[in-house]
Amino acid sequence: RTQETQEPNTRFLCLDDGVYDIEEQTIREASPGWFFTSALPITSADIRNPVNHGVFDQFLENCTDGLPQVRQRLLEVMGALVSNDMPRNFYVFQGMTSTGKSVLGDFVRSALLGESACLALNSPAQLRENHISGSMIDKKLLFCMDLPDGRFDPATVGILKQFTGDPN
Repeated sequence: RTQETQEPNTRFLCLDDGVYDIEEQTIREASPGWFFTSALPITSADIRNPVNHGVFDQFLENCTDGLPQVRQRLLEVMGALVSNDMPRNFYVFQGMTSTGKSVLGDFVRSALLGESACLALNSPAQLRENHISGSMIDKKLLFCMDLPDGRFDPATVGILKQFTGDPN
C-alpha cells in the first residue's frame, strides 16, 4: 500500500530490504512511502541471485505429482499466506503417508512465513482449549501437520467455522 491510498495492492511484496514488483519483476528500494504490515523473510539479493534455481519448481512437481490443478491450488495457498490479504481460509493437505505433506508444511512455515508468524497445534482439539485465541495474535497460519484419520468432532468443526466465517 502507499500511505496515500491505504488500499492493499497485491502487485507488490515487501522484502526485508525492498519491495518486489510482481508485474514488472523488478525490485524497488525501500522507502517510507510504502506501507506494509509485514515482510517476506527474504532479501532482494535472494531474488536477484537465486542459489538453487529450479529447485522450487522441481519441489512443486514432486509435491503435486505433476498435476497442474494441484500445483495451481498449492501456489494459491502460498500466495494467500505471503500476501497481506488475510482470507479466513481453511486448507487441508491430504494424501498417502510419506508423500511430502510435512515437508511442504515445514517449507511454508519456515521459508515463506517465519516461525513467529505460525502457531503449531498438536491436535485440532486444541482449538477448544481456553485462551487459545490469545496465542493466535499476529499469526498468519495455524497448522497441525498430522491430523488423525476420520472426522473432526462437532465442537472443533464449530470453532473452525467461527474462525473462517462459514455460517453453515
